[in-house]
Amino acid sequence: MNKVMRASALAALAVALGGCFATGAKHRPIVDGSDPRRYEVDLAACQDVAKQRSYVNADVQMHAAIGGAVGAVANGVEGAVAGAAVGGGVAAVDTVRERKAIVINCMEGRGHRVVESRYSR
Repeated sequence: MNKVMRASALAALAVALGGCFATGAKHRPIVDGSDPRRYEVDLAACQDVAKQRSYVNADVQMHAAIGGAVGAVANGVEGAVAGAAVGGGVAAVDTVRERKAIVINCMEGRGHRVVESRYSR
């Protein structure tokens, strides 16, 4: 039963993170007073800039490695796999937030008045 519960937990984590990955670079900031045509052109360019922040970055790799090492010490191979998934997943969620902030910063840099927080989820 423990193996089934662990596999289910990892599958649930993968589904949850998969949903998060679609958000960061595809974020559509709320702006005040922008020309809709200019907004769409600038948004597409800014989303492309945000995609340059890869999910397979040094932070994600480091957190996956640390999680894997801690998991291996605690529970062998199964623990290593679970720890790497959780550690990498946490860092990947941070990357989603970074990508969103990149879109917002870029839009502001192009003269749009963004009226939302870059740090909200």
